[in-house]
Amino acid sequence: MGAFDGGEITSDAGGLLLREVAGRLNLFERMAACFEDRRNRKQVTHALPDLLAQRVIAMALGYEDLNDHDRMRHDPLLKVTAAARPRIAGGAPLPALAGSSTLGRLERRFEEANRRYHKFTAQPSRLQDLYVELFTGSYATAPER
Repeated sequence: MGAFDGGEITSDAGGLLLREVAGRLNLFERMAACFEDRRNRKQVTHALPDLLAQRVIAMALGYEDLNDHDRMRHDPLLKVTAAARPRIAGGAPLPALAGSSTLGRLERRFEEANRRYHKFTAQPSRLQDLYVELFTGSYATAPER
């Protein structure tokens, strides 16, 4: 029977396209390789590629503020686009995504953060190399000067 209460709807379906393109490029796993992750593996709830996917896709959809994630972490579409494990039809719903405090740790500089809480360190030269690799990889042949 149909329910006309709006249910779970979204205006952010473009996130699915972003996730598809990112998946073909293996983007978030490649980005994660550009970070040092010093978290205790036994206590990790959100894998680094998932955190990067959540942050990047949310920014692309217009949710650039970290505090947006405290609400958006329960959004069904963002869960699907940012999750490494897609929801199985008829299965349990995906767990909530990371909140602003977890994602904020990605954006802190090591010098500014308390060592106890700062568990991610970006390697800027590796990120730059990845961006160049992604750009040059988008061409079948080298572009003319």
